[in-house]
Amino acid sequence: MSDFFNRIYEAVKAIPTGTVATYGFIAAKAGNPHASRAVGWALHNNPDPENIPCHRVVMKDGSLSKAFAFGGENEQKRLLLSEGVPFDGDKVALKSLFDGYTLQKQPVILSIETSCDETAAALTRGREVISDAINTQIEIHKKYGGVVPEIASRNHILNIDTVVKEVLLKGNMTFADVDYIAVTQGAGLLGALLVGVSYTKGLAYALNKPLIPVNHLKGHIAASYITASDLQPPFVTLLVSGGHTQILRVNSWRDIAILGETQDDAAGEAFDKVARLLGLPYPGGPEIEKAALKGTANIKLPRAFKGEDTLNFSFSGLKTAVMTLLKKDKTINANDLAASFQSEVCSVLLDNTFAALKKEGLNTLTLAGGVSANGALRTAATERARKENIHLILPEKRHSTDN
Repeated sequence: MSDFFNRIYEAVKAIPTGTVATYGFIAAKAGNPHASRAVGWALHNNPDPENIPCHRVVMKDGSLSKAFAFGGENEQKRLLLSEGVPFDGDKVALKSLFDGYTLQKQPVILSIETSCDETAAALTRGREVISDAINTQIEIHKKYGGVVPEIASRNHILNIDTVVKEVLLKGNMTFADVDYIAVTQGAGLLGALLVGVSYTKGLAYALNKPLIPVNHLKGHIAASYITASDLQPPFVTLLVSGGHTQILRVNSWRDIAILGETQDDAAGEAFDKVARLLGLPYPGGPEIEKAALKGTANIKLPRAFKGEDTLNFSFSGLKTAVMTLLKKDKTINANDLAASFQSEVCSVLLDNTFAALKKEGLNTLTLAGGVSANGALRTAATERARKENIHLILPEKRHSTDN
């Protein structure tokens, strides 16, 4: 028998009574998280059913394994009763016997993010954030009016090891407590991503830990799972960040469909560009929000695709309109213009998103991405969701950015 199968059987033996483990969990404990099929084969060919309690194991998708018990219904009954589980002999009802059971302790994941100008790390277990740490470069890039990719990359190199050590210290853990290591593989600045991926690949290899590549945008969506522990697909997500603006239908953990997206500038990009036009410092989003609080949204601005049957966006024309107004009228109130710009962006984002909810027949909405931290957008979304009886989930502001 192979050493790997022996490790599988040892992992199964270690499952405490009264708990259930997935094939994937057993495979990871045996040293290969991608070998869940091998786990199934090993359990079906269990050489020692008395001492290797395969009846505690469920399949990767959560359904009961065919290896749940051996020897027909009488043997199933004996094994179930030995675990203190009621059994009525109905094979169809087997899955319901596990109501109230919990999966084997969720694995601890060390996640690392370097997609733009923030070096971040977190320790998570399921939907629980054990600890997180972040090093921001805002003050460094402020003098340039935006993120300089080469400078961002070099600072990631300087900061990444310190941030990882900090998150372990905060979580009162060591690398030995970590089951998986995850890293943002894109989208983002190429050089910045390369720092995180290279560091994490080396770390995972040295520690012999499984490595999980993570899509940056799916990471933004997943922030809502932290906020709402009971959130389940399907739902609609409005993803608004510095590089992306999309309305998404989340059908499952992996199946995500684009319902509408920007045809040019992203919303966050438009905020930064308009802030620069108004003479406001980087980052532009928070600065426009501050200026808008001092002004009134009394300036009419154009909207792209007005009257068209589309869920897409365009913000380049809106940015150009602000620039034109500033050139034509040197006395225009900058705070009013900031308020008007912010109001129009929030309005078109929510108009299209709520139209998507109606079109898809869904009543759960999540917001994601850096721009979702904007107070005006969150307030407007909350009020509209209340009026239209939509279940709105807003991640904490600190979980909305790139961390």
